[in-house]
Amino acid sequence: MIPTATRDALLAKISRHGLVPPEQLEVPDKDALLMNLMLGEAGLDVKLAAIIAAELNLEVAQLPEDALANRPFKGKISDAFIARKLVLPFKQEGQELHTAIAEPEGLQALNELKLITGCQVKAFIAPFHHFFPPVNIAAQQGKDKHIAMQQNPAATITNNADVNAFKAATGNDVVQFVDEVLNEAIVTGASDIHIEAFRGSARVRMRVDGGLCHATSFDEFLNINYAAVVTRLKIMASLDISERRLPQDGAIATELGEKTIDIRVSTLPAAHGERVVMRILDPDAANFTLDELGLQDIALQQLRKAIHSPQGMVLVTGPTGSGKSTTLYAMLKELNTPDVNIMTAEDPVEYDLPGVAQVQVRESIGLGFASALRSFLRQDPEIIMVGEIRDKETSDISIKAALTGHLVLSTLHTNNAPATITRLINMGVDDYLVTAALTMVIAQRLARLNCTHCLVADDAIKNDELFALGFTNEDLSRVKPMKGKGCDHCMGSGVKGRRAIHEVLPLTPSLREAINRGEGEDGLRKVALAEGFFPMQSAGRKLVEDGRISVKEYQRILMVE
Repeated sequence: MIPTATRDALLAKISRHGLVPPEQLEVPDKDALLMNLMLGEAGLDVKLAAIIAAELNLEVAQLPEDALANRPFKGKISDAFIARKLVLPFKQEGQELHTAIAEPEGLQALNELKLITGCQVKAFIAPFHHFFPPVNIAAQQGKDKHIAMQQNPAATITNNADVNAFKAATGNDVVQFVDEVLNEAIVTGASDIHIEAFRGSARVRMRVDGGLCHATSFDEFLNINYAAVVTRLKIMASLDISERRLPQDGAIATELGEKTIDIRVSTLPAAHGERVVMRILDPDAANFTLDELGLQDIALQQLRKAIHSPQGMVLVTGPTGSGKSTTLYAMLKELNTPDVNIMTAEDPVEYDLPGVAQVQVRESIGLGFASALRSFLRQDPEIIMVGEIRDKETSDISIKAALTGHLVLSTLHTNNAPATITRLINMGVDDYLVTAALTMVIAQRLARLNCTHCLVADDAIKNDELFALGFTNEDLSRVKPMKGKGCDHCMGSGVKGRRAIHEVLPLTPSLREAINRGEGEDGLRKVALAEGFFPMQSAGRKLVEDGRISVKEYQRILMVE
């Protein structure tokens, strides 16, 4: 919140220079009045900046609208500090830090910046709205509330809910709380954060190693400050804080050491307050190599042969959250060389791949997977990655590309590798086109590994359950099911870390013959097994035998044969 003395000085300056009619200043809520005037009426804060610059004999900085987001020393100087002090570093030249202030009192904060950054500070003046970009961004996006504020600020002064929410969300306690939640999630390796409210309570849950864990230490503060926390997250994600009736999607970039972590934010109106779910995209997830995926040696050799072929289609299949994107990115990383043109159509683009042309699919404007693919074929690519084959049109264009000298990588949602072939045929792709274009199918799951710090025998598992998983009488003599009982290392869950379980199905001549004669999923599986196909269930049983996963985990992720 802006200090009272600063607020009063700015309002006095506005009055003295006649920038607004005197009667407009006669309202009880001076904080809301200043915010409405300076962030609302187009040009008022620019006029005031020119007046202050003349008084202090300083230049007015010509700042881009993203100056706050792209400021130097972002990891050391918080948004809350900038909003409270009205100082904004915007450019570093050697040891000189160019810093904008919004009013004379900002000069006193320059010494703090000098201590924080170790730089000499040169002062400039900037219009007020640069210090509060989320509201300004919302106005630029054409949100109704902010358009009204621009056109007639006096009409909105009597309704200060959004301004008050904004001020509460930039308070030190809320800012610190949100930072703590994000930091804990990143440090613990969470993939998702759930912020949700109920009647009389609220909670934070984090998805760690595939399971949701309730972070109880955050409950009390969140329950008292739920609206402010949600508003803070919406501000950070450049969402409209005044829109609470419709879902919104945005993104946050935050720092962890030398890494930039991207966070996808989704808000959803619910009965007791907006629900927020955040997906954490760790850039390290795009750094896996094929050798690090856990494939068996022969499967890895088969995969490399398939993706280094000049044309064909390789499909990765599995449910949501099974690691398909990681596998695709590992393939692209190996194939990405300066002499190859790679293009991807993704929804969303999860990780940046230098040297790869990545296209964000936007169905709302007519840029779907199929239309992106059609455009790709005019861009001279060798390799095309399609985020997902969802319909016949996309499958038809993908097949065409695979038959005309392109390598196509994509995903489907099926339970196993043989089912992927029948799925394509059921989508309307002719048998002969499947056999001509498809090179390989990889099906996978992500298994939660037993925590090695609290590993114990799972005596509750009986032989009947092991038989049901496909173990034989001979196997039982050497199989001793294990589980994690829960400890501090695994947050009481009994699991720590995950690994992928794959089945790799290359299209051999025998399989192509079986497809052409109309064999279904079971028939295709029999042909594959006769040629040495190693299904996921077999890989899962090996992990149970080795004590790496529990029987419960096997039952959770793998269908029983």
